Amino acid sequence: MERVQPRTSAFLPGLRRARARAKLTQEEIAGRAGLERATISNLENLKHRAQALTIERLADALGVEPEELTATPKAEAPLFSDRTPDERRVDYLTAWVDLIESRERRLREAMEDGTVSLETVQRTDELHRDIWTTAAPRIGLLREIGRMPMEEAAVHDRLATALDDLRSTVDEGYDAAIRKLRDHKAGLEDIDRLRGARNESGGQTKNEQKAKSA
Repeated sequence: MERVQPRTSAFLPGLRRARARAKLTQEEIAGRAGLERATISNLENLKHRAQALTIERLADALGVEPEELTATPKAEAPLFSDRTPDERRVDYLTAWVDLIESRERRLREAMEDGTVSLETVQRTDELHRDIWTTAAPRIGLLREIGRMPMEEAAVHDRLATALDDLRSTVDEGYDAAIRKLRDHKAGLEDIDRLRGARNESGGQTKNEQKAKSA
């Protein structure tokens, strides 16, 4: 297999498998490689190509050869096949936590820079509802009857916290999106009133007329 050369880029179909084998979260591998967690998520989902330097950093952080990250996994070797059922549940719960925290952060950033939209908030709300409906009852039952391993219980606590944070941010997002719509509507109404005043005065507002007569 040809080794990755400098100034090249490639998709990393083997990144998720290598991270799972190393038992690392996206945040942990991002910290080791000096990258953002969102970058790891994008690379694992094949949304972006990785530059040669990034590939080398990830390979060093995972203790593997770069070729292992760029190679396409074999179909007969499914992801997490070497993991126990308990470990796979932890992996999936951790993936949920990563997704929730990513969506919460993106929604918070949209609120802060004024780009939040009602559609974005509604999609995030649907994600929260789907995960809560699917995960929370079953996980709560397992904890209640004492069948949840310690590591899985810890991830459940992270999941519960992430869901609570996302719920709060979604509620704030609805308020911000509605305020934005109202401000936009008020702005349009102001423009309409100004246009009406101009039309009534032959294209000039009263202030403009006063300034001209002075």
